[in-house]
Amino acid sequence: MLEWVLIVTMHITSAHGTIRDPSMSTVEGFSSKSGCESASQDIASALIVMVGESRSKQGIAANTPDQSPVVRVRCVRVKK
Repeated sequence: MLEWVLIVTMHITSAHGTIRDPSMSTVEGFSSKSGCESASQDIASALIVMVGESRSKQGIAANTPDQSPVVRVRCVRVKK
C-alpha cells in the first residue's frame, strides 16, 4: 500500500551558517500528493503565526528578518 507522508521541519533563522532550535515532525496517511501539499501549506502558515504569538506573549520582538521561524515541508510517497 502506498501513501503520502508530510515531513515538516522548523527552525529559527540566525547567523549565516547556523540553524537554531531545529524540530521535525511527520504526518502520515495522505492518499494523494495534492491533499498532502494542501495540508502542508495550512500547517506551515499556522506554525509561523503560532510562533509569532508565543514570542509576543513573552515580550520578544515580532518575527524579525534575523530571528524568524523557517518552516520547510515535503510530501514523500512511501510504501507502507
